[in-house]
Amino acid sequence: MNLQRRDFLRGSAAAAALAVGGCVGDAPPQWTRTTVHHMAWPVHRPLTIAHLTDLHLGWGAPEPLLSRTLRMCREHRPDLTVLTGDYLINSLEHIQDLGALARRLPRPCLATLGNHDHRAGAGVVQEVFQRAGIPVLRNASYRLTVRDTPLVVVGIDDGYTEHHDVDRAMSDLLPGERAIVLSHLPDLVDEVSGYGDHLVLAGHTHGGQIYFPLVSPFLADLAGHRYLAGWYEVGGAQLYVNVGIGCARFRRRIGARAQPELAIIKLLPSRDASRDA
Repeated sequence: MNLQRRDFLRGSAAAAALAVGGCVGDAPPQWTRTTVHHMAWPVHRPLTIAHLTDLHLGWGAPEPLLSRTLRMCREHRPDLTVLTGDYLINSLEHIQDLGALARRLPRPCLATLGNHDHRAGAGVVQEVFQRAGIPVLRNASYRLTVRDTPLVVVGIDDGYTEHHDVDRAMSDLLPGERAIVLSHLPDLVDEVSGYGDHLVLAGHTHGGQIYFPLVSPFLADLAGHRYLAGWYEVGGAQLYVNVGIGCARFRRRIGARAQPELAIIKLLPSRDASRDA
C-alpha cells in the first residue's frame, strides 16, 4: 500500500472519529505533555536531547501552545535539540513565524525536512533555519561535540515526497559508529536498520491525531501504519515516533496519547540503562 493511500485512510479514520465523537474540529490543542526516555549510548556522561516535530505553524499550532512548549524545552536544558520536519502547512504564509521560532530554540540545534516543508518550499525553509544558525541535514551527517562528548547525527530528507536517500545519508559513518538519525517519515527505519543499531527519531503520524484505545491502533494497522507512536525495535535500530505539536487536516487532537508532545531522550553511558516509553 503506497504512502498516499495510507494517509488517505488515516484521514478518513480521523473524520469518522470526529463524527462519532461529535467534535467540530475547530479548536487547536492547548497543552503539551513531556515524555522522558532513557537509553544506553556510547557517551562519556549523560546527555539530554529534546525532540520536536510537526509544529505546523499557523492554524495547526497557536502561538500560546508553541511558547509554552519552547519554555518547557528550555527548562530541560537540552544538550542538543533536534527537529524532524513539517514546520509549516503547504505554504510559506507563516515563514516569518518560523524564523522567529527558530531563533528561540535551544542550541545546538539540528533539523531535517518533512512533506509539508517540501510542498511549501524546501529551499526557503532551509534558508530560514540556516540564517538562525540551525543546520538542515538533507541526506547528510553532522558531527559535533557536546560537553566533551562526540555525537554523530544523520538527517534523512523527507521520504513521503521521495526526497530521501538513505545510502547517501549514512555513507560517512565509520564502521561500528552509532548515529542519531532524524527522519520525518518513520517508515524509513526499515532501510536504516540495515546499517546497524542506530537511534531513529521521527514524526509525521501525529499519533493518528485522533486516538481511541483499541480502535485507533486497529485503524492504523489497517492503513498500513506499523509505526504510529512510541518505541519500536526494527532489526538493530531503535525507533521513536513523536506525535508532534501541531495539527493537520483537523484543528483538534483527541485522546491523551495524541496530545502534543515534547520528547526528552536521555542518553546514558551505562549499558544497564532502560528505555522508558
